[in-house]
Amino acid sequence: MEYLRIAKRIKKDAAGNHVVDPRNRYRSRYKDAYAIENIIRYVTRTRPNESRRDELLFYGALGVRENSSIEEMIHMFEYVQRNCRKQNDGPKLFHEFYHFDDTRAQFFLNNIDKLMYFAYNSALIYYNMGFQVVYAAHYEPSRDDETSSRKGYSKGLHIHYVVNAVNFLDGKKWHTNLGENQRSREEEMSNIYPHPFIYLEEE
Repeated sequence: MEYLRIAKRIKKDAAGNHVVDPRNRYRSRYKDAYAIENIIRYVTRTRPNESRRDELLFYGALGVRENSSIEEMIHMFEYVQRNCRKQNDGPKLFHEFYHFDDTRAQFFLNNIDKLMYFAYNSALIYYNMGFQVVYAAHYEPSRDDETSSRKGYSKGLHIHYVVNAVNFLDGKKWHTNLGENQRSREEEMSNIYPHPFIYLEEE
């Protein structure tokens, strides 16, 4: 069964409606000078002395040159940040991911071409709005060993999306209503495959 995990910044108001918590503690995420490089290397599993490379199934990008290296992807994200917007305040990127339940995970793991198609077409949603995006599919089996900090917990199959916060068409920053954007993504996803829920990664 699928489930929806609400990000920590989503709270319920007095009427029971989900609203975005405006407190500043969430606004510092991904603002430092190395945010772009760090998160792109994280999702593509290309960090120095990478210990989790075997979890990577594939990665790709839109809004960068074809067959770009990781370094070129990072530089092109930074180029848009420098040249498409005078103000460089706020988050430099947004990091979202889709998680598949066990049934759909098994289907896609047995049909990697369909998983690649799904990942690419869902990344197009961001690109068609004018945002560069790097995406990467990971499969993390259940970890029940003594060293696991999440004993008995499986991240399973999921796709990360690293989205540049600056629009390469008009230089505007990403402004989004999470609920509205999620509904539009779900509508487009349903044309590809019955979609999983979206997770906004904020820890």
